[in-house]
Amino acid sequence: GSTNIVILDSIPIHVKCETVKKMNRGKEVESVKTEISGSVEQDIFKTMLLTQRDEMLVMLGFSFMGKAGEGNAAIQDSLGQMYLAVKAKTVRTIDSLVTNYPDCHATALIIDKFVIKNRGLAEIEKMYESLTPRIKNAYLGRKLKTSIDNLKKTSIGSVAPDFTLTAPDGKNVSLSDYRGKIVLLDFWASWCGPCLREVPNVKKVYDKFHGKGFEILSVSLDDKKDDWISAIERNDLDWGHVSSLKGWDCPVAKLYNVSGVPAMLLVDKEGKIVATKLRGDLLMEKVAEQFEE
Repeated sequence: GSTNIVILDSIPIHVKCETVKKMNRGKEVESVKTEISGSVEQDIFKTMLLTQRDEMLVMLGFSFMGKAGEGNAAIQDSLGQMYLAVKAKTVRTIDSLVTNYPDCHATALIIDKFVIKNRGLAEIEKMYESLTPRIKNAYLGRKLKTSIDNLKKTSIGSVAPDFTLTAPDGKNVSLSDYRGKIVLLDFWASWCGPCLREVPNVKKVYDKFHGKGFEILSVSLDDKKDDWISAIERNDLDWGHVSSLKGWDCPVAKLYNVSGVPAMLLVDKEGKIVATKLRGDLLMEKVAEQFEE
């Protein structure tokens, strides 16, 4: 079933439970229907979830369209327009909730759950600052602060947190082994189509700058060693590779706040992060900048 997040604070909330009887495969089954009301906190969070649901519905529309809409530019276009409109509505909803309810626990939760992955650090910090001291000191406010601090550790200008993982041959490799080189830290996985589509770009940059001291360390979010190794060989990725083989539970992906792959960031000779969210032409541009005299 679906999980309902209930925010409990000092405001009394009313939980209305009623037993509903349904027929299921000829048997009468009882289930409990709950309705929560009476707290602005619940209402705020509900507003957010409904907005999210609209986004999901449009995404579902896209996936169902798949083949049917391939040749039909008009349908694709109108779905695209709808998606942009829904996305824009989500942004507006979040902005108005943050502006209008700085003294609500739900607001801190919304920033932590829905904003951190999608917006820049400066904007997130500004939202955090607008919360009241009461909320900043409460559990959800403190949790949000921890998320922001973690984000800072892996944002541009910070020293990239060191880590050690295992290479395909079983040896341990650390990011600090690359100190003095310019390193592309590349999060990927053998099952990730967009990662493999990015490979020609990455190779082009590697071939151009490897001779000058450019290295790549690819951190895979695979969980099966065979899949990982065969993807490296099949795609001829002849640079550094490591993995915890724990899939999304990879501690390094968590350390770097990676919520989707591919995710690439550039680390300079001093070990500082100089660029993030690198893809395509931007990758070439940012690496080239490091080698300009």
